[in-house]
Amino acid sequence: MSFLREPGDLSRTPLAAILLEAWNLRATGELTVQQAGGDSRLFFRDGMPVGAQTFAGFHPLGQILLGRGLIDIESLGRSLAEMARTKRRQGDVLVEMGAVSQEVVDRALEDQQAAYVSLIAGLSDGGFRFDFDAAIPAWAVRVLVAPMRAVVDALDTPQGEALCASALALAQGPIALTHRDGELSLVFSWSGPEEEILRRLESACTAEEILATPGIPVNHARAVLAALLLLGLAEPAGEVVDLSALGTSTAPPQPARPARPAPPVAPPPVLAPVAAGTPAAPSGAPSRRSDPEESRARRQRLLARAMQNMGVGPRPAGPPPHAGPATPGTAPHAGAPSHATGAGVEIRRALEAALPLAREPDLFARLGLSRGASLEDVKGAYLQLVKQFHPDRLGAPGLMDLQSDLRELLSALNEAYGVLSDRDRRTEYLARSSAGGRAPTQAAAAAARVDFQKAEAARRSGDHARARLFLEAAVRADRRPDYLAALAVETLASGKPADREKARRHLEEAMKDTACAQAFLVAGTMARDDGDHDHAEKLFRGALRADPRNEEAARELRLIQGRRQSRAEARADAKK
Repeated sequence: MSFLREPGDLSRTPLAAILLEAWNLRATGELTVQQAGGDSRLFFRDGMPVGAQTFAGFHPLGQILLGRGLIDIESLGRSLAEMARTKRRQGDVLVEMGAVSQEVVDRALEDQQAAYVSLIAGLSDGGFRFDFDAAIPAWAVRVLVAPMRAVVDALDTPQGEALCASALALAQGPIALTHRDGELSLVFSWSGPEEEILRRLESACTAEEILATPGIPVNHARAVLAALLLLGLAEPAGEVVDLSALGTSTAPPQPARPARPAPPVAPPPVLAPVAAGTPAAPSGAPSRRSDPEESRARRQRLLARAMQNMGVGPRPAGPPPHAGPATPGTAPHAGAPSHATGAGVEIRRALEAALPLAREPDLFARLGLSRGASLEDVKGAYLQLVKQFHPDRLGAPGLMDLQSDLRELLSALNEAYGVLSDRDRRTEYLARSSAGGRAPTQAAAAAARVDFQKAEAARRSGDHARARLFLEAAVRADRRPDYLAALAVETLASGKPADREKARRHLEEAMKDTACAQAFLVAGTMARDDGDHDHAEKLFRGALRADPRNEEAARELRLIQGRRQSRAEARADAKK
């Protein structure tokens, strides 16, 4: 039986079975899962997954670091531009920039890769094939996932449930470990409740007792126990046969990280001599045999029986192509066939469609936004486009010719975000574009700032008439939204109906910039005074979107909601 020898489908063969088969054969290469949206890949070395790629849930490293507050948006944009220019990986670029340390990058990569493996493990269908000749990517030089953890995660899915049941059905009666717990802590990264399962298995206990372990869901406990059985790390206590040896590997171990060691390339040999002072194995544990090849064959038979119980198999026996007689995993080499995948075609089309937007002079249009977009809208659109056209996604075979177009697009997106996410630069851009491209001269802008400062001083002294005069002068020189909002406030102070309409017009112009919280707040106050509470609520919410810490807008919203609740209660009392 071999799941790797011929193409198959996850609807019949769960990923957990493929992972176990790869481990038994010590396979090196690439597992590709094909779906309508694109291909997902798991890369293996000596039977263990060392990296993953997936188009369904792509989460770039830069966005992970940004979401954790470890880099800022400026560093993200600079790193993307440098990636597109040099074709280097984002983590290396960020470390070279000094934005983060290598340790921070490594931890984020571990989490990214674990998430990708989890996404692939949850696939319920899709054709798969294993290529023993595929080259492992250079970035997967270190193990970025806990290798045996992937087996547990794959079993703890609806697709792995039947395999769990089949494995447990073959292990009636008491079950015990065939090794010591500490030998596998790195390759599994056990949680606290999972360690309790291992403690229970140090002396023989039944599957029912394991599944009743507190603090861990039954389905997950089943996945842990099934993984231990199928990997030969636990077995029925009364049997003489041993499935325990995980075997050895000649691959060099990877260096441990100071704060969070990465799993080694191969797990510690179970048959290694016990160091002095190490507690002896429990007397109830079965004796182990020292023949790794025999142990591998027994694990293979156990997996075959479990799959037959599911109604899958038997399959043709024999080693997969190019795999070798005993240890099929071979060293990767260059020259893997390249072809554009379905996802690659979609990316190419999307980039070709986005390039005309990148050449738009309207910065809002470059991000696919209207001119009333808020700062949050700008950030969200930018991050979505960066995710869609991340340089890593264009590194696939068949897409390398798009690199120059990608650099042009990223440069245009970074320019748009840099202007529209900065309040002062955004205000200047809106004023220039609304005036038909005529920006105020440097001297006019400087004079407007002086007039605005004089207006602020006059307002603090209570001289509102003088403040209004200075603000009118400032607006004549530079129609910034914040100047217009301040002028509206001072115009309202006169109390004249005609001035009220002037103030309303000033606010309407200022609110074209959705980042001007003061304009929305003043307009909301006017609507409230006019008795239009629904419109006032919308305007106060606009102020909060522009400035989430605007306490005055938040207070006004609470008052509106309180009045509504009081009216509702009064109507309810009247009906009684």
